[in-house]
Amino acid sequence: MEAASDFVASNLRIIILPILSYLIAFVFFIFWVMCAVHIYSIGTPEFKARSFIANIVWDQKVRYMIWYFLFGLFWVVAYIICL
Repeated sequence: MEAASDFVASNLRIIILPILSYLIAFVFFIFWVMCAVHIYSIGTPEFKARSFIANIVWDQKVRYMIWYFLFGLFWVVAYIICL
């Protein structure tokens, strides 16, 4: 604990790294949400009687795209944090 406190005391820039990585991850997450909304809207809307909300029907390719995009979110955020 003493060695770690000596290191942080002599290298104060080390405190900026976690804050910077979380800010970059947050910006990427905002971009990811905007793209995910776009991918979610791909498909044909299916309207039901007496409902003002449409159900989006996806084909198999869109479902794979959603899962791939979700994996990409986890991978990129983990990469940013580990970087």
